[in-house]
Amino acid sequence: MRVPTKVMRLVAALGLVLAGVFTLPQPASAAAGDCARGNLCFWVDSGYSGPRYNLGPGSRNANLQNNPCGGCRSGTNPGANGTWNDMASSWYNRQSVPVCLYQNANYSGTAIKIGANGGLSYRASFNDRMSSVRPAIYRSGAGTVPPGYFCF
Repeated sequence: MRVPTKVMRLVAALGLVLAGVFTLPQPASAAAGDCARGNLCFWVDSGYSGPRYNLGPGSRNANLQNNPCGGCRSGTNPGANGTWNDMASSWYNRQSVPVCLYQNANYSGTAIKIGANGGLSYRASFNDRMSSVRPAIYRSGAGTVPPGYFCF
């Protein structure tokens, strides 16, 4: 007796699912879900864990060295211990606009942008390196520059 091809494919697909080759979508981290709507939240550890800082809607912070973080210890900048400077390893943006994270105080140095309602858990090139943060700046565009949000 010959088994139809469709049946064989279905059996093979079911076997892969049962073997765990395919994974079902996982819910967002519970800690990321704790970040209130309108806030930018960042955590000391990857995976949205450890102490958390909440930055309110539209807020900015030019120097995270001025914000205490009890128990925070940095492997990259021991001079920042006890503050939020150079401490964050994961970020979740629940604001309606993108935000810019800067490597240096006063919105300078290398920057990365996290989109509205987006998150980032651990980025090797930016881990424990954020010193200032603000909403991205919207430019309407001109000439060959398209409109959009930018980090300057």
